[in-house]
Amino acid sequence: MNLRNLFLARVPIEFLAIACTLAAFSLFNPIVEGLFTLSSGYSLSLVALAAGLLGLGATSSINLILEHGHERMDPAAGVALAYAPYSPDVRIYALSMITALWFIGSCIWRSGLAFWTVAAAVIGGLALAHVLVLGAVVLEVWFSDPTLPPPNMLILPAPTRLTAKGGLLDRLKKANPPASDLMRKALDRLARLAYEYAGPLLPGYVYGAGTPSFYPGIIFNAAFFLIASFTWFYSVWNSQSDQPVQQPGSLSFVLLAFLVLTLLFSGASYFLDRYRIPLSLVSLVYIALVGSSSGTDHFYRVVASPGAEFHQPSEVLHSRKIPIVVMAAGGGIQSAAWMTRILARLDEIPGFRSNIALISSVSGGSLGAYYTAVAYHNNLCFEKAANWALEPSLDEAAWGWMGPDLLRAFFPYVWKREIDRGWALETAWDRITSPATGSAHQDLFINQLAAETTKTTPAFVFNASVIEDGSPFVITTTAFPDSERTRRRRVIEFNRLYRRQQQIRVSTAARLSASFPFVAPAARGDAHPLIPDYHLVDGGYYDNFGILSGLDWLDQATAGNAAQMPAKVALILIRWGDQPDAVGTMQGWRYQLSAPLQAVLSIRGKEQLREDKVALDAFRRQFSKSHICVFEFVYAGAKPCDKQPNSWKFTSTQSTCIATTAAGQSENIEKVRRFLQ
Repeated sequence: MNLRNLFLARVPIEFLAIACTLAAFSLFNPIVEGLFTLSSGYSLSLVALAAGLLGLGATSSINLILEHGHERMDPAAGVALAYAPYSPDVRIYALSMITALWFIGSCIWRSGLAFWTVAAAVIGGLALAHVLVLGAVVLEVWFSDPTLPPPNMLILPAPTRLTAKGGLLDRLKKANPPASDLMRKALDRLARLAYEYAGPLLPGYVYGAGTPSFYPGIIFNAAFFLIASFTWFYSVWNSQSDQPVQQPGSLSFVLLAFLVLTLLFSGASYFLDRYRIPLSLVSLVYIALVGSSSGTDHFYRVVASPGAEFHQPSEVLHSRKIPIVVMAAGGGIQSAAWMTRILARLDEIPGFRSNIALISSVSGGSLGAYYTAVAYHNNLCFEKAANWALEPSLDEAAWGWMGPDLLRAFFPYVWKREIDRGWALETAWDRITSPATGSAHQDLFINQLAAETTKTTPAFVFNASVIEDGSPFVITTTAFPDSERTRRRRVIEFNRLYRRQQQIRVSTAARLSASFPFVAPAARGDAHPLIPDYHLVDGGYYDNFGILSGLDWLDQATAGNAAQMPAKVALILIRWGDQPDAVGTMQGWRYQLSAPLQAVLSIRGKEQLREDKVALDAFRRQFSKSHICVFEFVYAGAKPCDKQPNSWKFTSTQSTCIATTAAGQSENIEKVRRFLQ
């Protein structure tokens, strides 16, 4: 392969390189570790199928370029007079399949499945991939010119015994079913029309200036693209997260999307390279045109409200003997599991559960708050919520990314606007809680929780952020009246925004609070899709600890009057551990690439906590007549439990770390017990 052909084949080579890099990262990078940790042979077989198809798709694209690329790259070349024979290089197939096997091997390394399960899954998946490619070969044979010898294969050199007279391919061609004859005539008619009206565009696509026909390789790649697209679409459609089916591994969605994009972009570059038009330029123009379409915007579900009573914060606060306010910080699935596990341990204290007045949550802490709300709603123990929080939802996020979101990026308006990766996360969380609640699918609304906010069910505040002006956005199960504190912070409250005419699910509130791009999208309500509305993202952008909203709620419950504050109030802060103080170091130019994001994350963590504690101290001084005691439950696991998972999926080690680290909180729990006595 010379440099020219290497350049022409850059798209499939780049996708194979991305796949190799992703697999390499999985061996040491916790961000992608969860993608490669598969729980069953079924998931591994689907990954093997998708990886095999990706390798075969790259092979066919590269061989098509080697076969006809010289015609496309030579501006003076016209349509070839005859079909020249070509034999694929077996080394291209071998290198592409090595990439697939490297990918599969990374999954096997992470998953720890039994040997025979691995062997059956890998062999079955790769075999099915080759069977699907054979389907494209059959269509190539049937739809090509019947007067030619069996067409060149674009995967492997065809053995002589298959192509010889009387061989399998010869017999297959002579079978000539009626449908193939009709399709062949239609393709020939299309080739003649295209040659008549756009002949200069066709070198590398057709041959025969008098009676042009499509090259068999073009027919093969087109058939392969249709098979790949159908496989991708079927897997996406059949795996919607609101369906009670076994979910395939998220990695299979990624690989199938890679396959479709490899074939699509390879075809686009094959056409554009003749005219020296960069594929990247065309992609940027397309993004500029389609990316600004409102059909690609993201929405969260809002439904008409039947009306509900929202209790005043003061009613809830004064119904508790010793009010407890829980503030659950953000930090992905780690925070959800840590928050629910700590509550499960605190639930061992008599009266703890019934004394909780408020749970103010942010980001991953809001997922834990959702599971806790479901436990309250169904009168289940907190231990159940802690178990739910360990369940993964990474597959559903990948399904949304590589399914409806990818399709919407190319074809706006073709899918329901509320179905995206955010919706997939919500329905996954709902489905996780369904078996224990006796329902086919959990469907708990904020208004239902509001009606239950009595002496036993606490108030909930889910904290999000508004992109348009940076304001904090809260979704609550109690009234959230204006106060001087909330006006200073420009707090926007869901019920005031929609005048209590709309309601949302509790899982939706948790998802909006935990929408840290690019895991979940920035979304706006779909009540009035043609009217501008706020786009909501992770509440951690404004306050990653839920402290400020918790103090707002307490201030409203007492109307800012110290005399209205109960004699004793417990504030329980549940958060991720402190990072060691950083020191300034010398950096190179590449540091500038990560510096903006690193600054956001640093401010989101340490600096916000410092500011929140200043506000907390000021609040305690304001209500100094009451005994307001702060209890911090900080996750500070020792190695190997010191690293935070950065995806919505735990490994077995990480799940164990939650339990063992929580077991070391006995001293803090005893302090809470003594305070509540």
